[in-house]
Amino acid sequence: MERIKSIFDREFSQWRIKLPADDLEYQHRGELKGGGWRISYVFGENSRGPFLDFLGWHRMEGEPRHKRIYATGEVEILPTYIGFIVHPKDATQEEIKAIEKSSTRYNRRVSKLLELKGFNPPYRWEGEKNFELEAEVREESEQLLKMFTGGRGES
Repeated sequence: MERIKSIFDREFSQWRIKLPADDLEYQHRGELKGGGWRISYVFGENSRGPFLDFLGWHRMEGEPRHKRIYATGEVEILPTYIGFIVHPKDATQEEIKAIEKSSTRYNRRVSKLLELKGFNPPYRWEGEKNFELEAEVREESEQLLKMFTGGRGES
């Protein structure tokens, strides 16, 4: 578990943010704030061993950091929001709308995954209520969560 702390602390060393030793020892979920960061974290275990998932959001950066650190020292980058949308210069309005819709769907899936983990996502993807889409996002998020937790269905 010390590798988890070492990697986490190194990730945020520039801002002097460290994972509290008690939270590591007792595997408490928590939230840290400082240096412009808001970082939520939760411990879990899957077939690859114990891990720490964190979502770090800096007020000056465009996209959050969503990562999993295993006790072995392996770091896995997890799904996070698509912040900026780039489309071809000659894209039609129809193509632009399709790209934006796809990005919104993806971001809704990420929000749902973060909520299922118990994180407080920095964005809420509101807008038109599309119940078919919401059901699809919920189902896909649950599948993603199972994949990320080794089939346990919880973080």
